Amino acid sequence: MKHLFLMAISMVYLSNAHGQVDHFEKGNEAYNRKAYSEAIDYYQQLLEQGYSSSELYYNLANAYYETGALPKSILNYERAIKIRPGDKRIANNLEIARQQVSSDILEVRDFIIIRWWKSFSSFLSPLWWMVMQIVLCIASLGSIFYWKYKEESKLRIKGLVSGAIILILFLVSVGAGFQSYNDIHADDEGILMETVELKSGPDERSENLTPLPVGIKVKILDKIEDWYKVQLMNKEEGWLNIEYVVII
Repeated sequence: MKHLFLMAISMVYLSNAHGQVDHFEKGNEAYNRKAYSEAIDYYQQLLEQGYSSSELYYNLANAYYETGALPKSILNYERAIKIRPGDKRIANNLEIARQQVSSDILEVRDFIIIRWWKSFSSFLSPLWWMVMQIVLCIASLGSIFYWKYKEESKLRIKGLVSGAIILILFLVSVGAGFQSYNDIHADDEGILMETVELKSGPDERSENLTPLPVGIKVKILDKIEDWYKVQLMNKEEGWLNIEYVVII
C-alpha cells in the first residue's frame, strides 16, 4: 500500500492551477512522512473543490488503509478503479483491502459471457472506444473503395468481406463503448460503512435476515424513502437504511 501515483501523472487529471497541484504534492509528502491523517485532509480538500481522478482516489484509499479506515479505503479504491478499470495496481490494492473484510458471504459470479463482456469493455475507456470507432469508419472507406471501384473480382470480394468484418467490429466497439461508459457512470453500487443487519423490508421493524460487516459492496436495486433494496454478492436481496451505504 506504500506506492502513490506521482504528480507528473496526476497533473493531467487534476488541474494546471498551482493551488490544486500544491495540495496534491503536499498530500503525497505527508503520506511519505507517514502523516496519513494530514494526507487525507489534503486529498479531501481537492475532492471538496470538485476535483477528482483515479490517482486522487487511489492515494486517498492508501492513506485510509494505513489509518485502519477499511470501508473508506475500499470505497476510494472502488472509485479509482471505476475510472481506470484496467489498472493492476489499483486492482491489487483493492483485493488486499477486500481480504481484510470478515465475511461469510460467498460471491456468486455472473454468467461467464457477462463477465467476459464486462472485462472486454473495460479494457478501453469510453474515449478510446470512440477513437476505435473513428479508425474503423476510416478503414471502411478503403473497403468500400475496393468493392465499388476495383475491376478485378477478387479485389471486389476482398473489399466486401473486409467491409463486413469492419462493420461487425464497429458494432462491437459501439456496444463496448456504451458498456464502458455505463459502468463508469453507474451509481447502483455502494460500500457498507457500518455493521448492520440486512432487513426483509424497508422498515426497522422488519425481520433481520443476515448480519453484514463493514466494507462489503452491495448492488442497489431500488429505493423507498430512506431505504435501499440491495443485492449481496451471493445474490441475496434485502433492505438497508441509506445512512449505512455510501455510493461508489
